[in-house]
Amino acid sequence: MAHDVFISYSAKNKIAADAACVMLESQGIRCWMAPRDVLPGMEWGECIIDAIEQARIMVLIFSADADASSQIRREVERAVNHGVAILPLRIEDVLPGKALEYFLSNVHWLDAWTPPLEAHLKQLADTIRVLFKRMPARETPKATEPTPQPAEAMRVVPQAVKPAPPAVERKQRRWWPWAVGGTALLLAVGLLYLGLRREHDRSSQPVFTQLTFERGTISSARFTPDGHTIVYGAYWDGKPIQLFSVRPENPESTPVPVPRADILSISNSGEMALSMGRQVIGGAWCPSGTLAQAPLAGGVPRELLDMVQQADWKPDGSALAIVPAESWGGGTRLEYPAGKVLYQTDGWLSHPRFSPQGGMIAFAEHPVKADDKGHISLVDLQGNKRDLTGDYLGGAQGVAWTRSGDEVWYTASDSGTNFELRAVSRHGGLSRLVLRAPGRLTLQDISRDGRVLVTGDTLRPSVMVRRANSDQERDVAWLDLSDVRDLSADGKWVLLTEAGVGSRTEGAYLRKTDGSPGVRIGDGYGYGLSPDGNWALSVVSGPPSQLFLLPTGAGEPRMMPRGKIDVYDGFTGAWFADSRRFVFTGRQGSRRQLYIQDIQGGEPRAISGSEGLDMDVGCSISPDQKYVTAVAVDTDEKARIVPLHGGTPKLVPGVEPGELPADWSADGRSLYIYRPNAATPARVYLVDVASGQRKLWKAIMPADPAGTYGISGLIVTPDGKSYAYSLFRILSDLYVVDGLK
Repeated sequence: MAHDVFISYSAKNKIAADAACVMLESQGIRCWMAPRDVLPGMEWGECIIDAIEQARIMVLIFSADADASSQIRREVERAVNHGVAILPLRIEDVLPGKALEYFLSNVHWLDAWTPPLEAHLKQLADTIRVLFKRMPARETPKATEPTPQPAEAMRVVPQAVKPAPPAVERKQRRWWPWAVGGTALLLAVGLLYLGLRREHDRSSQPVFTQLTFERGTISSARFTPDGHTIVYGAYWDGKPIQLFSVRPENPESTPVPVPRADILSISNSGEMALSMGRQVIGGAWCPSGTLAQAPLAGGVPRELLDMVQQADWKPDGSALAIVPAESWGGGTRLEYPAGKVLYQTDGWLSHPRFSPQGGMIAFAEHPVKADDKGHISLVDLQGNKRDLTGDYLGGAQGVAWTRSGDEVWYTASDSGTNFELRAVSRHGGLSRLVLRAPGRLTLQDISRDGRVLVTGDTLRPSVMVRRANSDQERDVAWLDLSDVRDLSADGKWVLLTEAGVGSRTEGAYLRKTDGSPGVRIGDGYGYGLSPDGNWALSVVSGPPSQLFLLPTGAGEPRMMPRGKIDVYDGFTGAWFADSRRFVFTGRQGSRRQLYIQDIQGGEPRAISGSEGLDMDVGCSISPDQKYVTAVAVDTDEKARIVPLHGGTPKLVPGVEPGELPADWSADGRSLYIYRPNAATPARVYLVDVASGQRKLWKAIMPADPAGTYGISGLIVTPDGKSYAYSLFRILSDLYVVDGLK
């Protein structure tokens, strides 16, 4: 089979070479690598030479081992002599010795020694595609030269089969049956090898056993000490969370009689750590609840600590490591025991898991609030922390240790939402792929005998819009991970952020609410539409993050001057009525503040008195252009009215902590207020900003609540005739997987 790329590598770097091959072939780039593509019976050296000469590019997996390999030097020399382009991928921070430097001194390198390798492999694929465009197209076979059929391409012909000289005809007759016999023997050996390999591959394939069959979301699941019973928490059919137990040999789940509880951890002695009344607080990604302890054998849970997001038992059951809940704007801590901080971050932490020996805790670290992109880290009980992987831009969730304690397994994605199961040594280094499956996998636990507990999750985001003079909502989500960021005042346009597989990179999209196709207007997260409809704001996450002004029609994006701002925060930018100025949140160091900026140029100007405030979707400028709404994320999580020309922000009476504004009423006397990610139906109130009087405006109930976590990003037009919101749905199935290594 024709190929585009020859992969040259040291046998000691086969994991990296296999990963490169998988990535390139998933992008439609055909690869050749030994020993995979050396057929039984073929002469090894001849296959290598032919494969190099037929390739368009050689990818060299470069390391200290590769530099010392005489075989790789011969392969590189052969590629240079035949004009094959060489693209070295340097997986270790080493330089080539003189033998290879002679051939590679003028070649551009791709450096890939910083994890995760997947990000560099994607860059490798992109680079190869660019190089292909600059190369002449392959010549197609001439009409007089028949293209080999598959059977011919697979034929094995020993080199010894050559026509004998005419004078030795009798020997030729005696030789031909032996040649046929030799060919048949080689073919038989080859087929036997392929058959045995196929049987081996079948026997080594992972075996999935499905355990659940309801519609809804599985929050977490753990093996019990016997290794056969599983306890899990699930939101089935839109109902509150409930604990269940199940065994693979009898997949009929039995409710555990503890109301509104989720499982966090199970000790070796059979003590469950539970989260009671678990719910999302403010803008946090991870829900929180009351930490409680209960025996597997049954009994009333004993409450231990309020407002805890995550917990894990030390293997001996003596104490729990916890991640306490924090406000949206605060940092997140990992504590062991409770009260002693091992590690703290400005982002958020998830999935803390003790090593089998109890001396280390692995966890997922997420640098950005309300985003699960992140990396896997490790901390010992003295607080010495190090990262095991680089950031996975598509997200990282689910962590567990192998029984030996040598590896940490986790699920993550470098782009999009389809997580795959990976493993990394506790010493760090390159990660390896354990399991890839269609859709999204989330690791839940690993049993003592090596069986793996995962959920298969289907993500279905929706953006629901109800337009004026309509009593029906319409789903205007565009790609696979749509999130609403703004709604025009007439209800005819939505600004969306897409951050899944379909968009490849985060993108701002504009779409009509009548269902017309969406249009990508620029990179980054959408931040707000101007009242005249000519502009949208977006923030590219970086690092460093950067604010852009995007034309909704013809024109080029404009990068806005950042002044002294280090990080762009929040989820929205609020426009003045003149469509020339806007308000947004930025940070200088750890100081968060609101700023005003003019699209005509100039640096942003801080609004005095706005320190510690942030803006979420729905925050906006009052009709009289004097105030902007914001939320005190660093203190009480209550909404504020901020004077645009400086002054003391005002508390909005009648608004509870965690509730968000969804816009002003047309007369400027009231705010639309709701609680995001709360139980449905979502109740939206009109709150008088002077008296605090609350009046129910609407109760929003999704037609199908299964797998939903309530609504978010609610935006109501000032006249109250149109609204839009995001609805995120996860439908989960629980599996036990045997045979993974």
